Amino acid sequence: MKFDYIIGNPPYQMEDGGAGASATPVYNKFIDAVKELDPSVLSLIIPAKWYSGGKGLDQFRQEMLNDSHIRRLADYTNSLDVFPDADIAGGVCIFVRDKSYEGGAATIPTHITELLRNVSENWTCSTLSFDIL
Repeated sequence: MKFDYIIGNPPYQMEDGGAGASATPVYNKFIDAVKELDPSVLSLIIPAKWYSGGKGLDQFRQEMLNDSHIRRLADYTNSLDVFPDADIAGGVCIFVRDKSYEGGAATIPTHITELLRNVSENWTCSTLSFDIL
């Protein structure tokens, strides 16, 4: 099965019965699995903790920082700007990985109003079809 676009919000961590501080992240494994599907464009929202730490995320962090196909990266230090009912420590980030793109990631504004304005002004969409898994 071939996917041109994959957009999602993967599970963030394995529940361990604690308050979450000791939970093992799984979003990195999800991203690795999705990359194996070789989509043209991949866009996911994930915790932003991977920038500076996180249990077992050293290799993932290096791969993300060195991935020349990351076209866009938006960092939301306050996750409530994106998920009004979910306070995620460290915030969240949204990235767009485009396999036809070579270069560094262009960051985009993180204030939601500015982001929405930029999307409506700069991004157009022709007729697309999607498969929901």
